[in-house]
Amino acid sequence: MPVRGPTARSTTMPAIQPQTRRELAKFFCGFEAFHALAHAALAFSGTTITVLGIDLRPGWHWGSILINGSISVALGLYAWRRPR
Repeated sequence: MPVRGPTARSTTMPAIQPQTRRELAKFFCGFEAFHALAHAALAFSGTTITVLGIDLRPGWHWGSILINGSISVALGLYAWRRPR
């Protein structure tokens, strides 16, 4: 006999609602925008970062600025557009 009531557990996870997806997109939009700004600060300050023995000079930050900025714009458009 199946268990019912507050102790019953679902065997499948509920689908994420579209509104929840938009809220997640808003969060990650801000995360990526901050990431792009952090790379901009590193690029303008002339900071060289060494990762696994590889020197990443300030020129490498420009690519990160473009990629993270583009992701942020795409997420922002998805998150704040009007639902159909």
